[in-house]
Amino acid sequence: MPWVASRWGAKALAGAVLGTILSLLAGCGESNPEAERAAVAATVPILERLDAGDYDAVHAGASPFLKQQVPHEEWLAEVQALRGPLGAHESRAVGTTTYVNNPWGAPRGEYVIVSYDSHWQNGSIHENLSMQRQPNGAWALAGYHAQQQ
Repeated sequence: MPWVASRWGAKALAGAVLGTILSLLAGCGESNPEAERAAVAATVPILERLDAGDYDAVHAGASPFLKQQVPHEEWLAEVQALRGPLGAHESRAVGTTTYVNNPWGAPRGEYVIVSYDSHWQNGSIHENLSMQRQPNGAWALAGYHAQQQ
């Protein structure tokens, strides 16, 4: 599930297989409102850091799975390429949340995919943050994907 990709041509990280896994997960989630609320809350500081351009901090705080699959330098290059053309952030609203337990093709555990519709100075994007529950109970970023609307 770790990835950074965009419709603007940035290469998908960690391969197309992980992107396909996310697509499959989006349609087969269970319901766990408590986990979904906690995961959404955990995305707020991540998005604030991304919006501020603090990509280093986001990668440092990401799940071990994301850091293993997406080296720091690749993360920086892809996120900068994705977000640079957008200009100033204007607004963001939570779209959907999808809870998945022990998804096929990813490390065992709990995941919540949180989608946002985001508006920027130079256009709108649909963002998906894949959050993975860590052994200490905290939610950490396991993947990020954005697509122009």
